[in-house]
Amino acid sequence: MKESKVSELIDYTVPLTHDKFFCTMFSKFTDIANEFLRIVLPPKVLEVLDVDGLTVETGTFLNEVFKESRADVVYRVPVRNSEKLICIYTFLEHKSSNDPVAVRQVFSYSVQFGDAEIKAAKDDNSGSVNADFRLSLVILIIIHHGRSRFTGATNVSEVYHKIEGLEEYLPQQKAILFDLNTIPEENLPFDGKRVQLGSVLWLMKNIFKMNIATRFNVVLERLRPYSDIPLYSELIQGLWYYFSSRAKYQRDGDVWKVNETVKDILGEKTVSTILEKIGDKFRVESEAKLLIRSLTLRFGSPSESLTNRIRAITDISEIDRLYDIAFYCESIEAFEHEVELP
Repeated sequence: MKESKVSELIDYTVPLTHDKFFCTMFSKFTDIANEFLRIVLPPKVLEVLDVDGLTVETGTFLNEVFKESRADVVYRVPVRNSEKLICIYTFLEHKSSNDPVAVRQVFSYSVQFGDAEIKAAKDDNSGSVNADFRLSLVILIIIHHGRSRFTGATNVSEVYHKIEGLEEYLPQQKAILFDLNTIPEENLPFDGKRVQLGSVLWLMKNIFKMNIATRFNVVLERLRPYSDIPLYSELIQGLWYYFSSRAKYQRDGDVWKVNETVKDILGEKTVSTILEKIGDKFRVESEAKLLIRSLTLRFGSPSESLTNRIRAITDISEIDRLYDIAFYCESIEAFEHEVELP
């Protein structure tokens, strides 16, 4: 084993949210992007598109197109054997909660994108576009990995009132739904270079579950043979940081084994450097925020007094103790009764 370089794709000074992890994995790792489209797009679509020619739109492009809110990840995919350079744009929207109007949100991205294309195509003199101007086709994909199955609409027409006789005036755009809650673990792709995608999808699928540390170790071992490849090393670091940031209710001994596995794969110096970047203060602050959010999701918003007392904690072991209490309590009142905070 040789010492790995600390990932430059991951910012260890800010919390690694579910959205941030998703955006990093699906925009920075080209093989993940390519293989994901190959498993999510229908065969008839893959026959038309050159997935190997995929590029990820970032930076200036996204800032110019999305003035209100932006898509999580945008892919530009060429059309095979086209006389012109025609491309399909694929918008990926990540959801870790069940949003019933998510399709309306991603539809708005498509509208914003069309507005930007029209603006760019307008003639400076006439102020209008040519008669043969056409907008780029956009494929919308919603990726969901929440605690329960996604039950929201997948066609934008479904979020509008349906009035008999007026159906033809409903806007129509269907999104592809990729819900990890409906996909058995044995169907996740781990063969060959698809092990990158399989590892990311596995962790996203299981991140909300209890005691996944032992099984996560198995995933890390699948990546070990490739750990000398810099991009795989960065992937392992990202998976580990996401697990450490977001996987709750794990047995201490199992988490220790995960940390030891990562240290054995990446090297002790690399892991120590990452831990220094994270810092105890940041970890306590981020864990306190997650504890407050967990209490809110289970019992409703805690009192301002309790919230302030949790935020004032400076010892990570105390946060861990409160997580254990929160898990077994049946009400916010029972939680407050059990804990002793200054």
